[in-house]
Amino acid sequence: MKETERIAGGLQQLNHTAVQAAGSGDYKQALALFRQALHFEDTLGFKTHAAESLANIATTCLLLRDYSSAMEAADTAECMFREQWRNEDLRTIAVLKGTIMLHSGCYEMAARQFDVCLSQARTPQERGAIYSQAAHALCNLQQQHRAQEYWGRAVAEYERINDIQGTISCLRQRAMLFKTSGRKDLAVKDLQRCALLAGIRKDSMKAYEEL
Repeated sequence: MKETERIAGGLQQLNHTAVQAAGSGDYKQALALFRQALHFEDTLGFKTHAAESLANIATTCLLLRDYSSAMEAADTAECMFREQWRNEDLRTIAVLKGTIMLHSGCYEMAARQFDVCLSQARTPQERGAIYSQAAHALCNLQQQHRAQEYWGRAVAEYERINDIQGTISCLRQRAMLFKTSGRKDLAVKDLQRCALLAGIRKDSMKAYEEL
């Protein structure tokens, strides 16, 4: 038991170092450490930890723009989470797969994936993030009206939990879409809402009217 605890502690430290490397932007080093941890976890039969390492590998490969490796790791992690009945982790990995599809240019697949994720989301924070990413996919599919609708839904979800940064981000994205589709009046309204949320004085908003 003591030997197992020692190994588990070593793996925990290895993963912690990998997370620190990722946090500092050294994704290649983080990936090497996550893969090292996965090797030990597979060898020792630590399936719970192995699934988490695969999810970390998928995220790191996404940051490195190695989308095929990211999807391969995410698919394997998803299978392992399903075998372990880890529903919360399954929801997280499903969103990650949608993100990989989005960034790799598979916009139609991403849009479908995010719609599935929305049916499973439990919190306003989750729904807001998913609606926002789905809107990006729909924009790239030239489905502007649906994208506008989804950003509106994302705003509503973020407002429910008073997430000002999330609200502002989605309003800005929708404003850009309104501008490119010829609705500068609506773009100005969204940007004015952003300004108010950010605490900008009302008499300093003239620039938005000249958008």
